[in-house]
Amino acid sequence: MRIAAARLRRYAIPMRDGFATAAGKHARREGRIVELADEAGRTGLGEAAPLPGLSAESLDETEAAAAQGCEALVGRARAADLAAVRAARPAPPAAPPPPRGALETALSDLAARAAGLPLARYLAQDAARAVPCNAVLPADASTCPPGFDVVKVKVGALDPPAERQRLEALLAETPSTVRLRLDANRAWTPQQALAVLSGLPADRIEYVEEPLAEAHLGELDEVHRRCGLLFALDETLADPRRWAEWLRREAVGAVVLKPTLLGRLSPALALAAAARAGNKQVVVTSTLEAGVGVTACLHLAAAVATAPCGLDTLRFLDDDLLADAPTVADGVMALPGGPGLGVALHGRGLETVAEFGGETHA
Repeated sequence: MRIAAARLRRYAIPMRDGFATAAGKHARREGRIVELADEAGRTGLGEAAPLPGLSAESLDETEAAAAQGCEALVGRARAADLAAVRAARPAPPAAPPPPRGALETALSDLAARAAGLPLARYLAQDAARAVPCNAVLPADASTCPPGFDVVKVKVGALDPPAERQRLEALLAETPSTVRLRLDANRAWTPQQALAVLSGLPADRIEYVEEPLAEAHLGELDEVHRRCGLLFALDETLADPRRWAEWLRREAVGAVVLKPTLLGRLSPALALAAAARAGNKQVVVTSTLEAGVGVTACLHLAAAVATAPCGLDTLRFLDDDLLADAPTVADGVMALPGGPGLGVALHGRGLETVAEFGGETHA
């Protein structure tokens, strides 16, 4: 069975009231959707959505690499299993992570659909059917949403005294059973981090994600020793050659997997395995993708996560592009029914960039 056609489409979705992060405020979310169709009419989907301020690559670079990969895949045999997907390497060698991830996800979705399996079970036979989620609090928000046991709080946009005051107010206003995850996106020097973190209750702060600027990463253990809080690593783990070094650190309590930044599902699986072997928590989060990207993160989380995940982000978009998107209920997101990703595009708000081969079957 061969890949008969490929299509690349773009979207630009307004964000509800914008979304403030330590990297800036976003008025809309833009990305590209990859569709691969095999000769039987099955369609595999993937999403490439670099996040300005966090991803290094531009949308133009992403689009060019994704289009080149789509064209190269038409006429090739459809991957029969995960090993074949990994071996396919559809993206150009110098392609940035988002298009690499979109192409591999589309191949994996197509292969899982052909096998009649949800993508999560294609990745891991013991995958969960639902994933606990944390709430996400933008950097300019001052109250926590109800109904969640874990709330991720974006920090780093305020000066340290104001940030500390905000966190103390959040802790005072939320039930004692609610734990906070702080995400600084490398905003702080060690002195700033300690000004915000020292004395915060360790039983209420699950971890602090990427607290230190890149130039100060060598001081991570010292900051941990002085504030007593555990840290989570995200973009620091972009280089696989340093995984073992970082996972040995006592300061590191968790790894945060973002498929958009890692570039493919396969390195995410490898990093998750290494983290679990080192007794570190494994958390999967989206990077404010639309529905295809978030659903791919959901399947990955069902396969590898060991703690609540950051998947409750579609509510920040005016549209998720899906006919029936997964939702969070009582702090849990269930996998869609059906094989592969288990979702389909509704077709609105998508502009075709390039088509290769015959007609796709979306």
